[in-house]
Amino acid sequence: MRDQRVSCESNAWTKAWFAELETLELPTQSRWILEEHLTELQRLKEKLSDTEKRLAETTAEDAIVAKLQTYKGVGLITAVTLRAEIGRFDRFRSGKQLARFC
Repeated sequence: MRDQRVSCESNAWTKAWFAELETLELPTQSRWILEEHLTELQRLKEKLSDTEKRLAETTAEDAIVAKLQTYKGVGLITAVTLRAEIGRFDRFRSGKQLARFC
């Protein structure tokens, strides 16, 4: 942190790092700012989780999204994005033609 150049021993964004942030001795204003940021991060994590659940519910019966997720490295977000951006995959005669579209 910039305030007095405080640093943590743990790798950033890990559970240990967040726990270490809670124990840092900081001036009152710096502590308040840190708590505000941590609260916002938690809110965003919850919102992201809710959004992913809603996407899963919305596309639960979409055969194309399900098929896309069978490919290695393609999760829900990627599958839904491809489905939304490409629409009907059968309009492409080959993978090469699809690649040109993208």
